[in-house]
Amino acid sequence: LTINTIDNLTTTQAVDENTPSLSGTLPIGLGASTIFDPTIERTLELTVENGAGSPDISGRIPLNNLGNPPGLSFSNGQGTNGVLTLSYGIINPTDLTQGGADRISIALVSSDLDDASVTVRLNGITETISNLSAVNPPSDPPLILDFLFSSFLATDPSFDATAINDFAIILDPVLEGDMSINVLETRNGTTATPEPATVLGLLAVGLTGRVLRKAKK
Repeated sequence: LTINTIDNLTTTQAVDENTPSLSGTLPIGLGASTIFDPTIERTLELTVENGAGSPDISGRIPLNNLGNPPGLSFSNGQGTNGVLTLSYGIINPTDLTQGGADRISIALVSSDLDDASVTVRLNGITETISNLSAVNPPSDPPLILDFLFSSFLATDPSFDATAINDFAIILDPVLEGDMSINVLETRNGTTATPEPATVLGLLAVGLTGRVLRKAKK
């Protein structure tokens, strides 16, 4: 059950090897329907790990395909890969539990190679879902990744989901991997959507919705 949209992922913002970091004061995809103050700053930042100097690595909002539908895409060309970080300069602490929300939900709509990872950072605390299986539309449906607030609390007992002043999403594909997301919102666990660890058969961590970060290839 969707509670609040975090970012509509509609207003254009793009980075590449030549412009690895771009910030802007919103509205950049955030509007009255979102949980954050629409005057905050959104930053898209690219960190190149392999293939420095190549023009074939880029991140973009909205998705870079026909009609430019809402979403965030990250593309790596031959011999390149990196990490794409989408962060928000939250001035006033924000209560992400509004409406009974108990998680951050992200829809991974495409990931052409296995073993990519997605990380959410809240108040400096990170939770990562890694070892992701490839998602290749249209044959594969989007994979909903749920980051439970209880998992952040288990990592750091001082975590308070009612006072968030630091928020970021980090996409980390493998070498030459491409990824895209098109949902970024808070949800309540009454939805029938399975936890991502369950989807992936990672039974050892199924109760927390977390897996250990996998080293890059």
